[in-house]
Amino acid sequence: MIEMLGVLAIIGVLSVAGIAGYSKAMEKFKVNKAIEEYSYLIYGLLEHLDEIQKISQPTTDKYDITELIDALQLVPKTWIVQRSSGHGVNYNYLDPNQNWVSIFSRNNLLVFDIVIGGLTTDENQKDIAANFSANFCVELLNNIAYPLHSALNRLYMYKSKGDGKSFYGDNYCKNNLSCISSLTIAKMHEVCSACSGTEICAVTLEF
Repeated sequence: MIEMLGVLAIIGVLSVAGIAGYSKAMEKFKVNKAIEEYSYLIYGLLEHLDEIQKISQPTTDKYDITELIDALQLVPKTWIVQRSSGHGVNYNYLDPNQNWVSIFSRNNLLVFDIVIGGLTTDENQKDIAANFSANFCVELLNNIAYPLHSALNRLYMYKSKGDGKSFYGDNYCKNNLSCISSLTIAKMHEVCSACSGTEICAVTLEF
C-alpha cells in the first residue's frame, strides 16, 4: 500500500511537471507565432516608409493609414480589425494574444503603438493590462526592435504608473541618449519586468 502511494505521488509530480512544461511550450509557440506576424507587417510597411512618412506633417496629429495597410494586405489573417477599444483608446487591430495595435503616421514618422495585453477594467473601474506578458515584451524588443536599430527613430516603453523609457536608433542616439543598439537581453528583461498587470504598458516604435 505504501509503495503504491509512493508510485502515485511520483506520477502526480510528473503530471504536474508535464503540464507545466506543456504550458511553457505553448506560450513559446504563441509568442514565436506573434513575432512572425509582427515582422511580416512591419517589414512590409517599411518597404513603403517614404510614402507613409510624407502622409503626415511635422505636428503631433495622427494620420490614419489603415486603408493603405488593408490595400497592401499586410494584416495577418489571425488579427481582428477593430477601430475602437471602448476604453477611450483608439486602435486598429487586435492580435490573437489580445494585444492592441495602432498604426499611423505622425510627425513625418511611421508609428506602431502596441498595448501589450490589451485593456481590461478592474474592480475600481480602472483600465489595466491584466493579460500583460513580459515574455512577449522581451521577444518584441529582441526580435523586432533590436534588429531594426538602424531604421528606428525611437523605441518608447510606456507605463501608466511611473516614467516611461526611450531608446533611440542609430541616427538619433546622441548626447548620452540610450541606444537601441546597446540594449542587452538583461536590460530588455529589466524594462519589461517593470510593467505589471495592474497598469497599462505599451511599446511604441517610431520609424
